[in-house]
Amino acid sequence: MTTYGTANKHRNTNIVPDLWNASDSWESKVGNFRQGNKFSPVQFFKFLLGCNKPHHVVKFKNIGPLTAYLLTADYIQASLVHMPNINEMAEIAHSINRGAISILQALVLLSRGT
Repeated sequence: MTTYGTANKHRNTNIVPDLWNASDSWESKVGNFRQGNKFSPVQFFKFLLGCNKPHHVVKFKNIGPLTAYLLTADYIQASLVHMPNINEMAEIAHSINRGAISILQALVLLSRGT
């Protein structure tokens, strides 16, 4: 058990070639999510999780909600994804459903159905 749940025993570097091949054309795969010159943080986050059907083209192996959030934050720092507003950040935090959200729910400060 880890801070964020059970560790994935099957995680290894064997998938690197698949991820590298998928990264070659990432911009064309997420191009529909552009807002101005940058990507939408919520749509980019959901894309990494494979949640953007019918736009779903590839599901990245071993990328869960926390990794998707960290990658989205990296793309924000690189100015490829725009800074999320409060509503976008809340949607991402709700999707992750860990850390701050689960603590607020455990303290009964936020209902589990919210």
